[in-house]
Amino acid sequence: MNPFHYLDLPKLANEFYDKIEANKILEEVKGVLTLPNLTHEQCTFLTTLKDVNFLKELLISTPEKLENYASTVNKDLFWNNNDKKSTPFGTIVLKIFGYKNFRNNKKSKWLAEQLKIKTCPYCNAQYTVSSKKKLYHTFDHFFPKSLYPYLSVSFYNLIPACDSCNRAKSNKNVSLLTHWHPYNGTNLMNDFQLEIEPASVTNFALGKYQNDSILKIRLKPSSNSSVKVSTHFADFELEDQYKIHTDIAAETIWKSMVYTGTYRKELENLFSTVGLTESEIKRIIIGNYADPADVNNRPLAKLTSDLAKDFGLI
Repeated sequence: MNPFHYLDLPKLANEFYDKIEANKILEEVKGVLTLPNLTHEQCTFLTTLKDVNFLKELLISTPEKLENYASTVNKDLFWNNNDKKSTPFGTIVLKIFGYKNFRNNKKSKWLAEQLKIKTCPYCNAQYTVSSKKKLYHTFDHFFPKSLYPYLSVSFYNLIPACDSCNRAKSNKNVSLLTHWHPYNGTNLMNDFQLEIEPASVTNFALGKYQNDSILKIRLKPSSNSSVKVSTHFADFELEDQYKIHTDIAAETIWKSMVYTGTYRKELENLFSTVGLTESEIKRIIIGNYADPADVNNRPLAKLTSDLAKDFGLI
């Protein structure tokens, strides 16, 4: 299941469309069409946007439809690859769709609240939460807004992500064939496991379990993992992000030594008296969420649960 499995995404997309105020975008398009010196290709593109039905489709279509449309539009209209910056027309189109205004007002906060995701779906290492006054994350554009400014406020192109992952991905040109889209299909977190290199565990034990920097955390793709997994590892430097958490690895080893089968059974019996479920009891034992469906409820749940399973804690 994907990180947003608990949501009716098509329904939410339609609610999002009502918030975006497409009429304002249409008015902006009409205004730009009056500018002098527009090329034929620019006029053709803008004229396409004048169709309110097409504009709605652009704002709430699935990632597949967005990619299909993007493949038919000349990116050179919006991005100068030689200078590595937006063209003047690209800047105009970004302004037409009003992403800056969206990001700085209540619409983005509303979307963040509706998505109800607490951690970055790309890395699961940092929070993506909001308070009454502030968003504590960015929105990544799966199809970069510098290359596709007309997708800058498209529902399925706005991914709540931590700043680190957003910067790492930057304006890389992506494809649904080679890159994982968080709203699409299964959760990529299920396609790899995190483990501690066995030799480093031995060295940790020889050092009387004190120097956790000896421990080496590594990513292991599952047998059915795809090219999307290796691309994701590279784009977001996941191994580098996870290898610094040797303290969690050490705690897992310590717990595995103390939490014997008998002791865990005693804990389960004790906590069951206050009505806790098996999943909640596991959460207390490992100090994080254990169910794969809950991985995005707290940072590093993927790391904690994988290591706990590897050492027989859950």
